[in-house]
Amino acid sequence: RQMCIRDRRHQAKAIGVIGSGTNYGVLLNGLMVPALLASWGWRSVWLVTAVLTAALSAVIVLMFAQLGSASAAQSRVTPPRQTRRPSEHLGLRRMLTRRFLLVYTIAVLCGFAGVPFITYFSAYAHDDLHLGLDVTAHAWALVGLVGVVSGLVLGMIGDMHGSPDQNGGTQRDGMRTALVSAGVLLLCASLIAASRPGGYALMVAAVALGFSFFPIFGLLHAYVGKTTAPALAAIVCGICEAAFGVGGALGNVLGGLCKTIFGSFQPVYGLASAASVLLVGLAFLIPNTRRAQPVCSSGLANLR
Repeated sequence: RQMCIRDRRHQAKAIGVIGSGTNYGVLLNGLMVPALLASWGWRSVWLVTAVLTAALSAVIVLMFAQLGSASAAQSRVTPPRQTRRPSEHLGLRRMLTRRFLLVYTIAVLCGFAGVPFITYFSAYAHDDLHLGLDVTAHAWALVGLVGVVSGLVLGMIGDMHGSPDQNGGTQRDGMRTALVSAGVLLLCASLIAASRPGGYALMVAAVALGFSFFPIFGLLHAYVGKTTAPALAAIVCGICEAAFGVGGALGNVLGGLCKTIFGSFQPVYGLASAASVLLVGLAFLIPNTRRAQPVCSSGLANLR
């Protein structure tokens, strides 16, 4: 289920911070793997990862158990049931409007460009670029370190209000600016990787990747939440997740074929660059959050 964010002014920041959570693990892996590998080998990496995952899972189970108890206590006081307005009726036509089709396509392109970038990053650095494990580990640590703050930074941009022009319209929109910025950075990361970079250039690509790929998906969720009724937003965000997965799976399949046919992962990053160009172009076309009339001040969906 999607979370409820009642203050739309901070919606992109909140979802951006949540979306950056993965990067804490990426940062930890970048720091942990070289030390464990040098001392105890690959098996120790998997064992330590399993122990940390089990511990984190236990903490999450306890937290959700407490939330369940609080929810049960609140359910005793049942609020009056609201009747759905005719305008809030969910239908296929509403889910396939031009605005949402652009969002779905951006999600597909994001998965197509970003997932194989990450999947084959270590193998590309080692097999094709002949860089050492320490260089790859430092690059992953940079991805995680930058990604920790990227969601908040781009979320702050996304929550900015556009500046009105002389006719009362909006010249700049924060959500569109954030999406375009993330797309441009993903394009830069892909172009650098496709150019067979050295160690330092690979670090630059890692920074650009950390600042682009991980926040994009959260920005799409925030955009939908800012412009759509909660019930419809939950469905649209679910379709976005499916579209992201389809793009990532297709990118991984083509990446494996590139390695088989060309003997190198370099074409993977050429394809990622092409997908990033399309992503940036589509990001310019999405309606801004003022033109897309918001219908509710709550977030993506409620927890009831």
